[in-house]
Amino acid sequence: MKGHVDKELCIGCGLCTDICPEVFSMDDDGKAVGSDEEITSDDILDSAKDAEVQCPTEAIKIVSSVGRTGTMTGKLSGIL
Repeated sequence: MKGHVDKELCIGCGLCTDICPEVFSMDDDGKAVGSDEEITSDDILDSAKDAEVQCPTEAIKIVSSVGRTGTMTGKLSGIL
């Protein structure tokens, strides 16, 4: 699982970094970014999910990197 932030929706309030600094940080533009690291701790995953729920603009999504890859492969297999 990874934390993803939609830069178009993020208003830079910093709530996610307060809730889960292990996954979210602020970039030079004042927008939140998710870590490229896989979330492996249940406690950190719980905090990241809390940040997702608390985000005032719904800019945060906790996504499965495995699921996303599998979906992409499934779509491509029908084309080839």
